Amino acid sequence: GGGTVNNILFGDIKGGVNWVRNPQSTLAVALLASILTFFLWPVACHGLAEKRLQRIHDAAASNSWWAWGRRSLGLMDHQRITKAEFIAACRHEDFFHDVRRLLWKRLHQSQSIAHVGEVSPECLFNLMDENGDGYLSL
Repeated sequence: GGGTVNNILFGDIKGGVNWVRNPQSTLAVALLASILTFFLWPVACHGLAEKRLQRIHDAAASNSWWAWGRRSLGLMDHQRITKAEFIAACRHEDFFHDVRRLLWKRLHQSQSIAHVGEVSPECLFNLMDENGDGYLSL
C-alpha cells in the first residue's frame, strides 16, 4: 500500500521499515487474513450466488408468460391449462406473440411446421404438450 516507500521517503528507516522490524506481527496478520479468506470467501460467494439466483427466479416468475396467461384466463388456482383454455388465451395478440417468441428456437427445430410464420395456437400447444396428455402443467 505504499507504506515502505512512505517510510523511506520520510527517513523512517532506522532499523528497517516496519514490516522488517516486526516480522512476527506482519506474518500473523497476513496468515490470519489468508485463513479467514480461505474459509469465508466460499461461504460469501455461495450466499451471493443464492441471492442472485433467487432474484433471477423471482423476476422470471413475475414476467413469465405462464403467469400472464393464468391471470388473463383467471386460472390463478389451477395447476394446468387445457388446450381450449390455451387457445382462448392466444386470442390476445400479446400473449400469442410472446409465446411464439419464447418458443422460436423449438419452432425451428420442429419437423411438423413448414413455415414459422404459419404457426397456430394449436401448433404451439402441441409443441409444449410434451407428454401428450392434453394439458400444460403450471
